[in-house]
Amino acid sequence: MSDPIRSSRPPRTTPGSEAFSRLAGDSLARLAEDALRRSDTRLPADAPLVDRRDERADLLAGRFVHRLTGLAPSRRIGPFRTPGGTDVFYHVFLAARRVEVREVGATAPALVLTAARPGTAGPGGLPIALDAGTLWIRGDLVGGLPADAYAGLRVDGGTLTLPASATVTGDVITVPAPLSAALKVAPAADAPPAGAGGCTAADASTTLPGAVSLRFGSGGPEIGGDSGEARVWRQPFRFGSATGDTTFVPRLWTLVLGYDVEPDTLDPTAIGAELVRFGAADPATGVATVRGGGLGLPVVVATDPAILGEAASAARWLLHVTGLTAHWYDPDPRAHELPEAWAAVSAAGAMLVADQIAPLSPPVRHAYDLWALPDGGHRLPWWQRYDRPFFLLHSCHVVDGEHLMTQGGAEVALDRPVTTAGEPVPTPARDGVLLLHRLGDEVTALLGATLAAEPRRHLQLALRNALVWTTWPTLAYVRGVLRDGRSIGAGAAHLLFGVHGWAPILPDPYVANATVTRPRIGREPPPAALVCTVAWTAPDAPATVDFEGQLGPSVAVSGRPASSGEPRPADADRDGTDVGLTQVEQGRLGLDKRTDAEWDAARRREQELRGQRVEVARQSDAKSNALVDRYLDEVVGPTPGLLLLDVSTNQDLLGVAMGPRRGDAGGPYGVDGLEVRAEVADLRVVALPQVQWEPVRTLDADQDIMTMGWFPTPLASASDGGATTLGARSQKLVPVVPADALDGTVGAFRDGVPVGLRTTLPFGLVAAVVVRPDATAARPADLLDLTRPAFPAEDAVGGIQVTAWAEGGRSDDGGVSAAFDGRLRQLLNGVDLASGAPLGLSVLGSTADPTGSVESVFNNDMAANPKVPVTRIDVSGYGGSNFSDWNNPFAAFAEAAKVQFRLIVGRTALEVIKVNSVLHPWGIRVTRSVTVERRPGGGVIRRDSGWQAFTPGLFDYRYHDKVVGDIVVAPYAFDAGLFRGLFDVRSIRPAPGAVFGSGGAQLVPYHFDADLALDGLPGRTPATGVLGWLQVTPNGVPAPASALRALIEAQGPVGGPVDAWIDVAGSGLPYRAQRIEVGLADDGGTPLFVATVRGMPRLPETGAWSVVVRPVAGAPPGGGEAVPVAENRGTSLVRRYPIGYAAGDRTVFTEPPLVGAPGAYRFADAADLLVPAAPAHDYALVQSTPTHAFCFPRPSVPAPGVPRIESGARPALADVLARTTSKGAFPPPANTIELAPGAVHLDVGAAGRLALSAPVEIVDHPTPLRIAGSTGHGAQLRYDDSTLRLELTEERWSADFTGLRVWNDIAGMTELTGSELHIAGGTDRRPEIVELRSLLLTEIEEILRYIPFFGDRGVEGPIPLGATNAKHEVKFDAKTIVSFPKFSLPIGAEITATLSMGASSGIDLATGGAKASGVFGAELEGKFPVLSVGVVQIFIIASLKVTFSITSVSGSVTSEKFELVAFVGVGVEGNVGVFRAYAFLGVGFVLVYDAIAARTSYGGLVAFEAGVDITRSVKIVKVKLRAELRGLVYDDAGTTKCDYTGSVKLQVDIFLIISISATYQVTDTVTL
Repeated sequence: MSDPIRSSRPPRTTPGSEAFSRLAGDSLARLAEDALRRSDTRLPADAPLVDRRDERADLLAGRFVHRLTGLAPSRRIGPFRTPGGTDVFYHVFLAARRVEVREVGATAPALVLTAARPGTAGPGGLPIALDAGTLWIRGDLVGGLPADAYAGLRVDGGTLTLPASATVTGDVITVPAPLSAALKVAPAADAPPAGAGGCTAADASTTLPGAVSLRFGSGGPEIGGDSGEARVWRQPFRFGSATGDTTFVPRLWTLVLGYDVEPDTLDPTAIGAELVRFGAADPATGVATVRGGGLGLPVVVATDPAILGEAASAARWLLHVTGLTAHWYDPDPRAHELPEAWAAVSAAGAMLVADQIAPLSPPVRHAYDLWALPDGGHRLPWWQRYDRPFFLLHSCHVVDGEHLMTQGGAEVALDRPVTTAGEPVPTPARDGVLLLHRLGDEVTALLGATLAAEPRRHLQLALRNALVWTTWPTLAYVRGVLRDGRSIGAGAAHLLFGVHGWAPILPDPYVANATVTRPRIGREPPPAALVCTVAWTAPDAPATVDFEGQLGPSVAVSGRPASSGEPRPADADRDGTDVGLTQVEQGRLGLDKRTDAEWDAARRREQELRGQRVEVARQSDAKSNALVDRYLDEVVGPTPGLLLLDVSTNQDLLGVAMGPRRGDAGGPYGVDGLEVRAEVADLRVVALPQVQWEPVRTLDADQDIMTMGWFPTPLASASDGGATTLGARSQKLVPVVPADALDGTVGAFRDGVPVGLRTTLPFGLVAAVVVRPDATAARPADLLDLTRPAFPAEDAVGGIQVTAWAEGGRSDDGGVSAAFDGRLRQLLNGVDLASGAPLGLSVLGSTADPTGSVESVFNNDMAANPKVPVTRIDVSGYGGSNFSDWNNPFAAFAEAAKVQFRLIVGRTALEVIKVNSVLHPWGIRVTRSVTVERRPGGGVIRRDSGWQAFTPGLFDYRYHDKVVGDIVVAPYAFDAGLFRGLFDVRSIRPAPGAVFGSGGAQLVPYHFDADLALDGLPGRTPATGVLGWLQVTPNGVPAPASALRALIEAQGPVGGPVDAWIDVAGSGLPYRAQRIEVGLADDGGTPLFVATVRGMPRLPETGAWSVVVRPVAGAPPGGGEAVPVAENRGTSLVRRYPIGYAAGDRTVFTEPPLVGAPGAYRFADAADLLVPAAPAHDYALVQSTPTHAFCFPRPSVPAPGVPRIESGARPALADVLARTTSKGAFPPPANTIELAPGAVHLDVGAAGRLALSAPVEIVDHPTPLRIAGSTGHGAQLRYDDSTLRLELTEERWSADFTGLRVWNDIAGMTELTGSELHIAGGTDRRPEIVELRSLLLTEIEEILRYIPFFGDRGVEGPIPLGATNAKHEVKFDAKTIVSFPKFSLPIGAEITATLSMGASSGIDLATGGAKASGVFGAELEGKFPVLSVGVVQIFIIASLKVTFSITSVSGSVTSEKFELVAFVGVGVEGNVGVFRAYAFLGVGFVLVYDAIAARTSYGGLVAFEAGVDITRSVKIVKVKLRAELRGLVYDDAGTTKCDYTGSVKLQVDIFLIISISATYQVTDTVTL
């Protein structure tokens, strides 16, 4: 059969003949699909056409030649054996390389050329050269062909001429419609076929014409051709000239180009066939008439012309013959007349076909004998009849042999198979086809019949383990060796059924999770097909009945309502009977009120967290089940969903799982013989859960509510974990019966296939076990066998039991016990026994620390190090037994140390799960176990040990590496400093805080108590609430050092509080240890974990002493700010004390072993342990007073027993002016005067008091301190003519600083103004500015020296120094204003001159940076009388004012300006008694230069001022109103702008009582 397929998956197709039913076609398609799927072959998805070839379909459709026979396929895929033994093939047609000639507007090409070379268009048109290949002509151009048909001609060469208007685009030539073309080609001939043994009676040969021409135009084709010859049946025929007509022969799919033929007669007796006898219809002449013939071209149907490649065969000669008869049956002697026939002649032989053969009256009816009937005397007949027009085809091929095919009717009445009602299946035949094939001396008969199936009627057939609902047989097909023309001595008859559905059953009583449901049969085609084969080996041999096929996924079962999985609460007590107190309630009767309240609180906390815990448990169980199931899926495939459990002792309560699998529609199940069979991979042996998950109680005595919280009791389970399943990924076929499936699974293991087992273990443990038959370098092979004890004396056997031994049952010899490969998970399956409410934990869990529970650590370990820690497993239908004791004596890092079970036929006597881990960073090894055991009374009791330490904390990270096989050391580096160990670790309890994760490590915080040993501490001191981090992942290996580094970087140093005084290095310096912790240092990219002690030394009482810290690394130029260390935090005391443990060393240590030279005792951070000369932060002892601050940085005790403290850096002194440059406790080093290294140290006195080893005296320090700005634009403090002296003893301090000078640089003029200071203070003297003297530029001083009053401006002081108010911005301020005496001019005018100088320094509260400013100004103002009228005087006022100013913040100049203001105005003034009134109005010019913005602004101002004074020796009342409008114009990046300011101010002063001021001001900028 030829079925076009346009995808990679063969579709259900419809046969092309009306004689072939749709139902039969669907069934055959199903058989082919199943065969293709089983072969795991993929058909090309990109192929335009895939054609399926099935001899049964071709036979029943009466096709010997079909619509694609004439086209050579690109590929031939197959054969694929289908049920019944018939092979099918697939012909793949890919897009061919071709040149297409297309008419404008046509949907299909007119011509397709497989080898063509377009030339250049000229006056004669567009020539196209044809090389050896195939020419395809669209059917409508030659007439009479089916839709989408093309006629093909293989050529050796030729030419094609198209109109000159044709256009060539790639491989497409476009021409006007209709096609106008001239074609002349040389036909190519087929070579004689290779091979022999076939039919030679045709004696055929051909000579094709030398040239064939076709011309296409509007009037139809013009066909011409040279002559040719043919010889067939020992007769020569000459084909003269072409007649120009065409004929399509459908049975041969051939287009005949008409030719004149000579001679016009044919001798039928020369045909020489063995399977049929040909004769002449006219006995008188004894010959048939040749009415014509011609050149036959193969015709193909190509809906997609892209597939048109090379033709499968060359052209051949055809003869049109009438007057023939044929006879092929016995005993009827009559022959059928063939009204007309076509004979095709080629080098391979001859084929004769006749259609519409009229039946005889009465019709011919003949039989073929099949198998022997049960009566012993007869054989079942197959009747072939010819009662309506039919066709006949005879072929004689030199290789393939002789074929005879006829089509008529069939009569078939089979006696087998039978339905469940005991009746033979109905076989109402409709069309019948006979195909006889002779090759050599053997004749094979193929009989086929399409049966008149009723689509809506079905049959029910019974197999050993299935019920099958099928259609009526859709076709019957017989193949056998024909003897004596009638008897098929040995053969097989095949019936094809469509399968609507089927239901699996078991031979013995069984239960299932589904019920058999008769399928609802509608109009849909059956999804699967089944072949029944009745075979016999000899005429008198009994016939056997077998079924073969694929049943498909349509399982005719309906699921039973499954349990919801939710527990059912206990029934309420209906009669109100008092059953008394529960055991928990009874236990609480003896508690005191306080304890009872604590228990209530613990239970409330458990219930408050239950909802969150339940949700976590739901997600965890989903992941656990998925992990187990996914792993088992990977090993043996998904578990089928349909379970059938045998409940008879014949199968020992075993069952089988089959049907659809998770994520799979379920592959078709095969039928072989009378059994449904499946691959072992598609089945599972099933049994009930192997262990009962009984309720578990936790006794009151075992409740540790403070450490582990309240554990709900009793803890029950809503289920027993689900079915036990056993399977293997084997293609071995076995019957779908439990015992057979088990034998097949064990057999697969013996064949080297791993076996997968899903089973339960006690109290919520589920496992996916893989039993491996092969040994590897890592482990020996497992063992698996059936254990079934026999009792010969009693003629009895025990139940079936499957036993598996891990790693062949090897002993552990003190090492790690044998274990299975697989996955093991603890489900969080606990529910309340009474209510059934989920509790969100398991028997291994904990309510207070779920992440650190045995449950969590165990599951993590099983996920990270997959295995099933069980040494042996016994599985049976009655329940499992287990006496496994698995141990890992080397467990160290969050891994299982012991897993022990005692199970007896599904009941648990003992379960022990023990895990080990470590508390970081102390290296404290801890263990925790949960024990569940059955008491004599039958109750099951649970105990949780909590975390217990079994080593001290000595940074000891030695462990046994299973790969190395010896002791190795975790890759951590430690420095112990003053730490000497944590001993008697106890009371390990959960600590607040979140779980920390980094680098695959998960760490849980815990507090614990211990006894601490320190250097300098006699004995040990208690440490309560020390923090440690329990490793819960990774499992089996230490957490990476990077994870511990990330922990400390994120959480800070790890430790806890202590309270003890130690003698630092025996120096006599008392130090109160307040905390022990582990910090972090970097050792060339490797983290170094540093033990540190935090606390505070006892500080002197001479001045205000403190410990400060300041940044060094990354500090800004000049150094960073120093800030005080919080007293509750303290300073860190470290000492280089490298420790290490050797690999392979099993020594027990009592303190961390020193492996290098120890260092000095230093006040430094852990991060700076390795870089004493370049720390990231400096700790320093600082004395602060109002006069100064003295800094002693990097203090350290150089060696044990030395009573002094040395500085690892340069001590520094900062006077009060230098201190104003910083808001911190001490200025940056660049703003201080540093002493020479080692110039002084601190001596430790007998009482631990500190004193400087010598006074500090600094004379004429050459380096000035830049307070603000830069040279010419700022302020600086000069020490070059000063003396600074500081003395510190155990009892007193004193300071005296003379010659301190502050200079201001303004507008490029250096040292324009300034001040000179003398500062002193001490224990016996108040801190103060003893003297303050104003300074001016030397040139100005020289001028003022000759002016009275200005030459000697005097000295101010003393000025007390004290603490400053933090709300004020400036800490130090000095200002001087000098006014010249008024002098008069002869005209009565008065001139006033004024000089002003100022300097300030301090902290800018807005930014926190140091701020300084300086100002210098000069002003001349003149008042010129113009006219006096009575008490009123009119005057002119003029002034000129010049101001230089500079301001800096954080060392950067933020403002530096020069301002010139010239003003002139007219005023009036009058004096009446005590009243003086005045008013003036004037205008002026303003010029401002901003040096920072490099911008000059100019403009003017208008001012009005009026005032009234009441004066009696002094001004009693003064009222002044001033209004001013100022505008400044400047250029801003090419844009002219104007800043204007308008203000009005009213000032009212009442002597010694009140001063009122009100100002209104408006500012804006406009663009001009």
